[in-house]
Amino acid sequence: MEHKISDTAFNVFDEVRLEGEHTDVIITVQGKHFKVHKIILCGCSPYFRMLFSTQWTNTEEQPYDIPGLSSDTMSLIIQYAYASPVLITEENVSELLVAADQFMISDLIDACCQFLEANLCPLNCIGACMLTERFHSCSKLHQKARLYVLQHFEEVLRVSEEFLELPLGHLEELIAQDELNVKKEEVVFEAILRWIGHAPENRRKHIALLLSKVRMGLMSPEYFMNDVRNNALVLENEACSDIVINAMKVIFAPYIEEPASSELINQLTRPRLPSEILLAIGGWSLSNPTNEIEAYDARADCWVNVTQEDELPRAYHGHTSLSHYFIILDLF
Repeated sequence: MEHKISDTAFNVFDEVRLEGEHTDVIITVQGKHFKVHKIILCGCSPYFRMLFSTQWTNTEEQPYDIPGLSSDTMSLIIQYAYASPVLITEENVSELLVAADQFMISDLIDACCQFLEANLCPLNCIGACMLTERFHSCSKLHQKARLYVLQHFEEVLRVSEEFLELPLGHLEELIAQDELNVKKEEVVFEAILRWIGHAPENRRKHIALLLSKVRMGLMSPEYFMNDVRNNALVLENEACSDIVINAMKVIFAPYIEEPASSELINQLTRPRLPSEILLAIGGWSLSNPTNEIEAYDARADCWVNVTQEDELPRAYHGHTSLSHYFIILDLF
């Protein structure tokens, strides 16, 4: 017969704690003292079990100072240990997740991750991505938050103050991704300028590194010449000269004798991958079935022909998708 400790029992445990009865340890955080029972904390957290193991037989209340978190967060941890409801909010979730990881409370880590995932938005997605990066147990949420940033990049730029605080390495990695969802490559360059403008004295030296990640071959020639090539930050940084010259070789290729290398062309003109596309497959063209497959990118507002050479002409067909694969069904 399975037997579990009832909620009533935990209510009694918590009541006894609040009355200071039978407590055998004192947790001190920011000068605030919490009288608790070792056995309850050990049942909740492997951290506390290891912490108390060396002095378990001592009958006197032993004080333990826990640095690095607030007394409010420690109070929530103790509430959770005694099976009392814990309210997770936008204000406390970050510190609560850090504490739950420190104390190795897996269920509380999961609860914090679920809260963060349910509340992902352009305002907080960068913070969620940065926060969960250091926790192995939050790897799935980290990937979801990172993908959210990439797919909603233009919205994030408009509303997020977190973007301005991104470390250089994170911004460099972000704007280099094929999955970065932008309607025009000009948006990426202007994002760099905004990031540098937040702390120009410390960040202006990074313009060349960041500019090298922009796919300038996708820009209009007018924008490139007027807004990129003649930008003050670009002009003052010698390292930008070669980057600008290479971009000009690609943008103005029909008018330049020296052809750009295929590697350079691919680097500067490779399209970003849209988060969603509309496919038009086969059908009729000039009274005959066609093998053409066209993809519409709603963000860029353009059609791209993605027909494979070995595709057969088809009409009167159906389709389905399975695990991100698109399957064409010939019905006749």
